[in-house]
Amino acid sequence: MDKAPIDEVSAIHEAAISAVRPDLDGLARTVCPDGWDSLAIEVAGVIFRFPRSEGAGARLLTEPPALDFLAPHVALAVPRVRIHTSPVLFSEHDKIDGAPIDPGAYARLDAPSRDRLAEDLAAFYRAAHTLSTEAALAAGVARVRIWPSYEAIAVAVRPHLSPDLMAYARATLDRAATYGPDTAVVGHFDTHGWNMAYDHAAGRLAGLFDFAGAGVGDLHRDLSYPAFVHPDLVARIVARYRAIGPHPVDLTRILNSHATLRLLDVIEAGSDRLHVVKLLEEWCAVEREWREGGDLR
Repeated sequence: MDKAPIDEVSAIHEAAISAVRPDLDGLARTVCPDGWDSLAIEVAGVIFRFPRSEGAGARLLTEPPALDFLAPHVALAVPRVRIHTSPVLFSEHDKIDGAPIDPGAYARLDAPSRDRLAEDLAAFYRAAHTLSTEAALAAGVARVRIWPSYEAIAVAVRPHLSPDLMAYARATLDRAATYGPDTAVVGHFDTHGWNMAYDHAAGRLAGLFDFAGAGVGDLHRDLSYPAFVHPDLVARIVARYRAIGPHPVDLTRILNSHATLRLLDVIEAGSDRLHVVKLLEEWCAVEREWREGGDLR
């Protein structure tokens, strides 16, 4: 999962944008921060995304079918992605105005704002999870990537973790192995805060983007991504999802799924691994502090 070494607009990107949108020639190009799979460039309210790897390109191609299937059923704004294959593979969509919700931004929200954010996300999940997985697959929506076995994850992550973190990993994976088969749902499967467009003036979530991971997969895994913001957000979502959602959910299983996801991130981080391990350490501390607060909802 190494990033491409260049995070700037190159002659290749310029030529590609100009080939499909000559009307934007001469306008300022801005590289969007925090892109992982793709280098995102904004030009006059249009986002162009250039995949960093072959795998990222394959995931980019899954977005239009997923969005075509989901968009008519969800209240939040979502992008309508156009794929270009020449002169290189890249995508184009109109920008959804709003700011990301990272942990710092979430910490600055008051309780009513956190509740509204959870309500908006719970409503999105409900709308998606109510949809037929059979109809989604027939419409070309992809199945999400199947994770390796829990034992394979343990073996692969061991060389990169301290004894304390490995003990955490082992407990996480042993717990995961006790859960039965999960419910299959249509979902986003990447609803972390950097894929959110939050309208601070309105105090509401304006939209979601980056549907390259969207597809048919496990319910609790889909609900686990907001934990990249904070477990408190997941708990607030779950409280509302239980009241309106089509499926029963287990908060502990969701958080365990998130921890498993972070272990996979360590394995796949490449040259960024030390930073990803540090993020895992920070997650362990945040989760422990939150659990000790007793707010398990």
